[in-house]
Amino acid sequence: KQDSLKASAQKAAKAKIDPSVSASTVTYPEYGQMFKDGVFDHMVVIGYDEDGSHLSEQNDHLAYLRKSGFTPIHKAGLSAEDRKKLESLTPKVSVAEMKKANAQVPGVVRYYVKRFTDKKTGKSVIALQRLVLPVGMKAGKNSALATQKEAYIKQHMGQVDAFLYGGH
Repeated sequence: KQDSLKASAQKAAKAKIDPSVSASTVTYPEYGQMFKDGVFDHMVVIGYDEDGSHLSEQNDHLAYLRKSGFTPIHKAGLSAEDRKKLESLTPKVSVAEMKKANAQVPGVVRYYVKRFTDKKTGKSVIALQRLVLPVGMKAGKNSALATQKEAYIKQHMGQVDAFLYGGH
């Protein structure tokens, strides 16, 4: 997935620089590739702000998730098929581990799910959002939670369909 997205991004960048490349041929992002396995796996990282603005960012994002129909994974009624799809992701994280992570306070990551229909194919897709919270940073970069957060991001960042970061 990453190679395909990278190639599309490079093509889009070239189209902006070189007028001989038609921008109309650029298909970034390639939703068909992202939804192909029936799962849209994406990560949102909320960065820590020394002045506390990360708190409103986090609250706004949580409100957006609720409004958009995302459910914390430990409250979602997942079918056996949904669990199988989610547990086939790389790197492997079981649904039980996701539910356990949602129960940890403070926790590094929270998992949210939402089912939707791909408008182009008509196929059902489950969206998995890995919300990485701004925890542990106040205690310092070398705190256990900050270290855990950094390791999680590094392990999963290159494996998800989309990665978003908010902060500095």
